[in-house]
Amino acid sequence: MERNVSSRAIVVHSRKHGRMNRRLTLLTVDFGLIEAISYGSAKSMRAPKANVFTNATVYLYHNPVRDHYTLKDVAVIESNEHLRSEIGLTYRGLFMTELVMKTHGGESALEYELLGRGLRLLEGGVPDRVLIQFVLRLARILGVHTDYEACPVCYRGYRDDETLRFATDLLSPCCRECGDADLFLPPGARRYVKLTSALEYEESLNVPLSESATIRIKGYALSYARLLAQGPLKTLQSGLL
Repeated sequence: MERNVSSRAIVVHSRKHGRMNRRLTLLTVDFGLIEAISYGSAKSMRAPKANVFTNATVYLYHNPVRDHYTLKDVAVIESNEHLRSEIGLTYRGLFMTELVMKTHGGESALEYELLGRGLRLLEGGVPDRVLIQFVLRLARILGVHTDYEACPVCYRGYRDDETLRFATDLLSPCCRECGDADLFLPPGARRYVKLTSALEYEESLNVPLSESATIRIKGYALSYARLLAQGPLKTLQSGLL
């Protein structure tokens, strides 16, 4: 039986569907990651406006037999228009949405809250720290975050000056002897990750990082994102991050 439903959601992808319609990918709190068709020209005043990055309550028409959703209306919570003001911010936002789509594991409410905060915080002037923390906090939601105290494979405690490697089957850091991925976490970066993991997202952005340290840790976070996605990410191929 067809019915009307609603949920808080973030538009994570949008593409043309026919001449006048859009096929939207929505990260919803209640239904997970779904696709919905928005009918009508983008120039039509009657068509619901749901651009990528929009955080809104979406009103949907659901056909459970076909498992098909149609977007009927939106009540915008945050438009995140600031992400369209500068190409660097745009690609950081697109990176976040792409990573969520590639790694979505069913924790929709937690992923929605994390993505919503991340997109909003990109406006605060430290976008690389926002990006770094987004990857680390998504790893926690996915259940692959470790305490950075001991190897999850052999259970040996780490030395303070130890560089960690990663295990591709666990998608998490481990000691160099147990790791098999060409991804390394040096001691200074590990101290930063361990310190900020105990803080709220907003608080973690106040932990000072030098420009050189930011570049190094961002490189680690982007490489870790590839490992989490278990494949290439289009936004990383752009060279704009």
